[in-house]
Amino acid sequence: MGAHVGVTLTRARDGSVFLATNYNSAIGQAQDSDYRHLELNDGQSQSKWWQVLRCATAAPYYFKPARIGDLGVFQDGGLAVNNPVCIAIREATLLSPDMAEPSVVVSLGTGSASDDDNESSGILSQKFLPRLSRALWKQTGSKVTWSHLLSHQRADSDTKLFRFDVDFMGEEPLLDEVSMVERVRQTAHDTATRSSSLRRLCRHLRAELFLFELDELHPPYFLRGAYQCAGRIICQLRAHTPEYEGFIRQLCEREAAFRVGAQFLRVTYENINTDLCFKVNFAVPNLSSSISIALLEGTDEESHINGSPFAIEWLIRRQALNAGFGTSDHRELAHSDLDCVP
Repeated sequence: MGAHVGVTLTRARDGSVFLATNYNSAIGQAQDSDYRHLELNDGQSQSKWWQVLRCATAAPYYFKPARIGDLGVFQDGGLAVNNPVCIAIREATLLSPDMAEPSVVVSLGTGSASDDDNESSGILSQKFLPRLSRALWKQTGSKVTWSHLLSHQRADSDTKLFRFDVDFMGEEPLLDEVSMVERVRQTAHDTATRSSSLRRLCRHLRAELFLFELDELHPPYFLRGAYQCAGRIICQLRAHTPEYEGFIRQLCEREAAFRVGAQFLRVTYENINTDLCFKVNFAVPNLSSSISIALLEGTDEESHINGSPFAIEWLIRRQALNAGFGTSDHRELAHSDLDCVP
């Protein structure tokens, strides 16, 4: 599938927010959206990504706004949306076949002065224009956007949210203050190495590399008052690659195991030379019941694998196991070519 990339832009003429992407818009130009998709390939002009990135980095006072073909003049998207995390979540949800929210969201800040250092006590700072400027700047700040996202997240949401930013002691460096690059780098490094959230994110990302799918040739069936289900846990990385071998070694060193209900399936060094695949069997009272599959690493808290917890009926729809007359892409049901550990 590849990576979906989106870049926010601010139109110089009226301050409207646009999103340039390397994929087609999922819903076109929705009327209820507070941003619009920039149609780079509209059949009349073939705009280039270097043009988009030139506009996206056109920060005021440093670079002039630039034109993108016949689409208009654009500048830094941060002028209108300094933290586009809400746009990213909405786009990811729209791109999902069943409008599922992303399981992990990571927001990376560029650093800012601490709130205490931003307070002004001079006479001029109490005038109308400085006060208005501070109010507008604060409301469009990345910290406020993140706080709004956290406060409006649904209580039943399974999305894991992570924010990494740097608070500078004193004023934040200017964009063209080259002499401060090393200080910024060291500050960011020290902040990251002390962050427990970063270690927790790593555990979640490792777990996200694993998928569960039902056995296509033996779909869930009702027996003895419950639905009997069979499936397999697989890894998105493939054997005989450096990244797969390094990943499996990490899991073995951490004594990692999968938990499926009361079942525990341990990852061993025997999994290094073959594609990881564990057969799983379980029973649920009904198809709307959820099953949880988690990855445990030593004494750390467990992390759900990709999509977990999931309802059986959701898995059936995702895999089109209920398509009695075939699927739209004419896919045939076939035995897996992976050798699973029973």
